[in-house]
Amino acid sequence: MSTCPRKPCALKATTDFLGWSERDAIRTAVFARDVPLCVWCQEVVGDHRSDRYYHVDHVTPRSEGGPYCTDNLVLSCKNCNAARRNLSVLQFMALRAGCSSIAV
Repeated sequence: MSTCPRKPCALKATTDFLGWSERDAIRTAVFARDVPLCVWCQEVVGDHRSDRYYHVDHVTPRSEGGPYCTDNLVLSCKNCNAARRNLSVLQFMALRAGCSSIAV
């Protein structure tokens, strides 16, 4: 089985304990890369000057081994990020659609 060649993350945390400058550089890169909409509900999110300040959400949760890098982060609103917790993308979308359970 061959693997898909991938370039490394543009920005990736070097440790689990991020300094403010490293954390902010990664968050700023995600905000610059993405359209300023929550990926889950399409609500407009803003930068640090906005009352709808964005969150970055891990596509693969940290609890499941997801890295803190730009490839694993997307923009999210506060409500969706809190509601998603550590659910997988499939589990969260099923929850939003009103499904009571899904096979994992």
